[in-house]
Amino acid sequence: MSGLLAKQPLLSDQDRPLLIAASGGAGHISAMSALIDSFQKEGVHLETIRPIYENQTVTWQRFLLQQQIQMPALLHLEEIYGLLGWTYPFPHFPSELFLQKELELLYHNNQSPRLYYDMLLDFHPAGYDYAAIWNCLQRKGDPVALRKLIDLQEMMQGQSEASVRRQIFHVLQEAHRENRPYSNIISTQPLGVAEICEAMILYEKECMLDENVHSSMLLHHYVTDLPSRHAIHFFSPLKALSAEMKRKVVLHLVGDEKDLHPFIESLLGKEHFHDIVYHDYLHNPLVRKEFKEFKETPKKQIYHQKTAVIMLGSQASYDVLAYLRILLQHEYTIYLVGCAVHKDLVQEIEKEVENQGSTFKNVKILDYLPAAQLCNLFKQADLLILKGGGLTVMEQLALEHPRNQKIFFHYPCSSMEALSSGIPWEDANIQIAKSILTEKNIDVFQTNPKLFEHMLSTI
Repeated sequence: MSGLLAKQPLLSDQDRPLLIAASGGAGHISAMSALIDSFQKEGVHLETIRPIYENQTVTWQRFLLQQQIQMPALLHLEEIYGLLGWTYPFPHFPSELFLQKELELLYHNNQSPRLYYDMLLDFHPAGYDYAAIWNCLQRKGDPVALRKLIDLQEMMQGQSEASVRRQIFHVLQEAHRENRPYSNIISTQPLGVAEICEAMILYEKECMLDENVHSSMLLHHYVTDLPSRHAIHFFSPLKALSAEMKRKVVLHLVGDEKDLHPFIESLLGKEHFHDIVYHDYLHNPLVRKEFKEFKETPKKQIYHQKTAVIMLGSQASYDVLAYLRILLQHEYTIYLVGCAVHKDLVQEIEKEVENQGSTFKNVKILDYLPAAQLCNLFKQADLLILKGGGLTVMEQLALEHPRNQKIFFHYPCSSMEALSSGIPWEDANIQIAKSILTEKNIDVFQTNPKLFEHMLSTI
């Protein structure tokens, strides 16, 4: 589909879409929020839903996951693998106390009604646990553990397929019984794509004689990372779809159609999807509108002071502390975005500021910011330190950057020789974004806390 067509409204006021995002990071939900804003402007009816699972829900999948977490340590499997010269396949899971704190935070944040279902928290029988583990490992910043967790993902998903399919079919069926049938499904997350398609097909077959059923129900599947062979979490499930399932999918990608279409055909096979829509970086529907509004950069509000913004994803890795220490020594005013919600991290930041003999006039610990405030902060900063998450990168590609701004993409320190986040699609996001931004004469660097001080001294 051409770039011009891709900018047109996806839905009309006659549509009733079922929206699906996912916890485990914030990007999938941020993307859905941007779509919701545009749908509401078009008058699309969006249904308010309540979270499906209660705090006390116990499933055999949750029990099995707990055993997978605890048994390797109890059986001393790592030592046995080491004696045999084998690579230990399991990540070092968070401690029980650390994991419980994360679960409680997820429960607390998942009580209010919302306009979308959460694939992990609403449909997946062990979704709270998976989201908590992912968030904990992200915050710890251990690329080896993250890579192992990704390798185990297929096995974990296989334990939930029937439950996810049943849950989504039930939602479709209940809406039909209440005479408010959904017209299509919109997803901004990679999990359960086959189960979504199977639920749609089963629903249509069972209700095909009813004139209220949309026989052309489609899944609009938005890829929230930049397309590459490394985006395996999105493309591996898509590649495995049957021909019948692919015909139910409208695939939405961000990037240039001329560059991406041959790659997508070779990657996903010749069986065609219902449609493939390519969105350019400046008109990306997954990016909040404030990032796409080309206004004159506001006059800098902080005079004679270098400013830095650190935003290391929704989990605000403890690597923030190392960057903070270096930037304070170089007399920057530092804005720490998304750190305020992590109380343990805030305590460590306060200790670090005190140890450096600095004050909180120079360090601003912030919560997640509304898009307008975040854009204003980005446009005034001399230096940005960011993670390679899909939505973070897409926002930078849509944003108009001030002259002489330096962007550093963060990697955790690890024993690996090459810089790696442990998440292959995030590494690819950074490489693609760096290439595009460099062509626009924007200075982009790849760093970790060990490299950053030297790099900062040389720019």
